[in-house]
Amino acid sequence: MAVRRGGGRTTILPLGIYRNGSVEFNIISTGAYDVIYNQKTFNDIANHWAYSNVMFISAREITLGNNEAGTMFDPDAEVTRAMFATFIARVEGVNTANNNITSTFGDVKSVEWYNGRLKMASLTAHLLIRVICVSTRML
Repeated sequence: MAVRRGGGRTTILPLGIYRNGSVEFNIISTGAYDVIYNQKTFNDIANHWAYSNVMFISAREITLGNNEAGTMFDPDAEVTRAMFATFIARVEGVNTANNNITSTFGDVKSVEWYNGRLKMASLTAHLLIRVICVSTRML
């Protein structure tokens, strides 16, 4: 796992890949980078078909599990809109504790823990769709 250290924080680079004995990642800015071992353990995925996928996204802290202790994943649970928005925010490196952004979704109250994440996810999705359309000349 590749991480960037700076400003008293350690930021995981979620798109870093371990391949052929080395870690490959894109440098996002100047600073100090390290490689760490960050494997998570969940009590309910040992024999599940998605084991390797769960290990991949949990090591990158895209997901932290499905209970307070972080010991359960619940691999067959449905992914909610709030969870998906949180995953996107973490991949994008957005501080997911920041709820200063107001969601444009009418069914989400401003006090919900995922409110800011939904707004960020919707903005990111809109930008990605626009980039894809421009690059494929669909716009």
